Amino acid sequence: DRETGAAGSLRAGWTLNSRVLLGIEGNAWTKKEDADGTDITINMYNVSGTVTLYPSETAGFFLKGGAGLAFVNSKYEEGNTTVDSDMGSGLGLLAGIGYDFRLGRRVRLTPALDAFYGNIGDVKIGGETLATGWKQNVVALTIGLTFP
Repeated sequence: DRETGAAGSLRAGWTLNSRVLLGIEGNAWTKKEDADGTDITINMYNVSGTVTLYPSETAGFFLKGGAGLAFVNSKYEEGNTTVDSDMGSGLGLLAGIGYDFRLGRRVRLTPALDAFYGNIGDVKIGGETLATGWKQNVVALTIGLTFP
């Protein structure tokens, strides 16, 4: 089932030429819910090596893709008791599109649509398997500042 939550990303990279960038990107999604007095937070992350392609040297439109690792963890809070749990990790993939709008010589406004996927496998808490075959996917519409 699709859930809503907060999402964000952070990226850094190097210009290979005027149309291709190589980089590292971290993406995250989080959701917190109250279940009968217990706050439950689930977090999904991807950390990927990326390639970003600008099809035109003069336009700001770009496509990006990448691969790396995906992670899932959770936090349970009840009263003064907090339990953090790393639930697993596996292959992570990333794809996205966006546009850089020039605001000045060294600043761009960058709306983007990103999708990140993780194939975690077995999700465990305290050594016990909670779910098998866990796969996660997040679609995020973001807006950011880019400093080329």
